[in-house]
This record gives sequence, structure tokens and C-alpha cells, in this order.
Amino acid sequence: MKLIKRGNMAIRVTRSNDDMGSGNCSLHRVMFLALFVLTLVNVPMQGQEFWQSLGGPYAKWLSGFHVTGSGNLIAYGQGIFRSTNDGDSWTKISGRYVVSFASGNGGLYFCGSKYEDPVRSTDAGITWESFSVQGTRLMYFTVGPTGVAFGSDGKNAIFRSIDRGENWELVRDSVAVSAFAHMKDGAILAGGTILLLSSDNGTSWNDRGYALPETPVQEITTLQDGTIFIFSYHGVYSSLDVGNTWAKLSGRAIGVASDGNGKVVVVYEDSVIV
Repeated sequence: MKLIKRGNMAIRVTRSNDDMGSGNCSLHRVMFLALFVLTLVNVPMQGQEFWQSLGGPYAKWLSGFHVTGSGNLIAYGQGIFRSTNDGDSWTKISGRYVVSFASGNGGLYFCGSKYEDPVRSTDAGITWESFSVQGTRLMYFTVGPTGVAFGSDGKNAIFRSIDRGENWELVRDSVAVSAFAHMKDGAILAGGTILLLSSDNGTSWNDRGYALPETPVQEITTLQDGTIFIFSYHGVYSSLDVGNTWAKLSGRAIGVASDGNGKVVVVYEDSVIV
């Protein structure tokens, strides 16, 4: 099942050969704008698809969805919404302006906001609590497969938590980061005005974006074979050698995302390619 925001409502897509699995269906907000203006039947994807409107959530815009695979969905953007019946109905949890979402094992969720403190849920979105870190408002989050969480304020610092967000420590300063991704080997990528890579769970960081022609990095997507895709204001770039060299995708690509299972969605101004 996939969820796509179109206009002021969401659309659910089920496929006869659906292999997308559960996880984040989180695309950069510019990708939702592209999907809004596309005719849905012209989206080139494999397999037969069936489209139906969801019973909400209703907001001016949504930036992403999280699908657990058991009927529980989280939608976020202009607010946080939760559904327990595959999107047939929704409950508005918060009206905060959410710019990022991250999830971990055991129902651990983080939502970052541009104007308010971030919120955390440890019960799959049933209850939420706001928090701050050493007087810093974290905006962007990721949670690795081992449960280690990272957060950035988008301006100056990266923090790490090894206890599900209870406590945080500064692991990198003087860097603006607004996107994270994980490699198959456990390495962590952090992108913004620079692209950093850590192979030791955030203890040290190395610059891997020196060959990139443009910054800032807005989104990072990785594949199981180690391929890295980054999205910047000037297009989408890919690297096959952990950032040593980069190639720009042809055409005017305006967004990229992965389902985590080997499929990459690239959004162009007039089409969507899977």
C-alpha cells in the first residue's frame, strides 16, 4: 500500500503485486506538489493499481506518511494525524507545523517542528510529549536499526541518543544538517550545507560531499547496494562510491525517495519514474 497526498486530501494506492512493505512513505514536500499536478493514471509504475480516496486527513498540506503495516498510519505536515484503520478515519493529534518524522523499533516516533519543540512518542503515536535538548530545538531526526537516534537543529549541531530519546549528547557542532539516511553497513549520512558520513554510530564524521557541485542537501536516499541519492535545490545526484564521485540525473528532477527495498521514486516536473 502507498499513500500519496493530492490537494487537501490523501489517496490510498493498493497494488495487485504490492511489494512495497511497511515503513516510511515520506517524500520531500516538493514531490507532493509534483504529484498534485500529475494525472494519476499517467504515473508509470509496474503492476495494476487501484486508487481510492482516504477519509482524510484534511489539512492544507501534508509532507509524509508512516505506515506500520498493521492498519496504523501517521500523517504529518500541517499537524500530526493518526489512523488505526488503514486511513478510513483519522484523529488529529497536534496542530504543530511538522517538518520531519522518524521512526524506530518499539513504536518510537519523533516529529520535528519549525516553530515549536519536537515531540516524541514511545507507543506508536498514541501519546506524545514535547522535549528540548540543552536549550536547543531539534528539527530533523533519524533512528537507526540499533535504536540509536540522531537529531539536528538545522543550524549548528548534531545530537545523539542511545536511550530512545531520554537523553542526548552533542556529537558534531558547527554544521547545518537537515537530512539523514542509513547505509546497509550501518553507516550514517547527514546532509545540509555539507554531506557527512559516520561509520562509528556518530562518534566521528567525515566529509563525503566535497565532489558535489551544489548544496545544500535537502534529502538523502540510499539503496541496499550502497548507491546514494541526494536532492538539492539544483537537482538529484547519485553516487556509487560513497560520495567520492557524483552524477546528476538527466532532466529536471525535483525530488527523490526510496521505499527501502530497492525501489527509487524520482519526480520530474512532468512525470514520476519508479
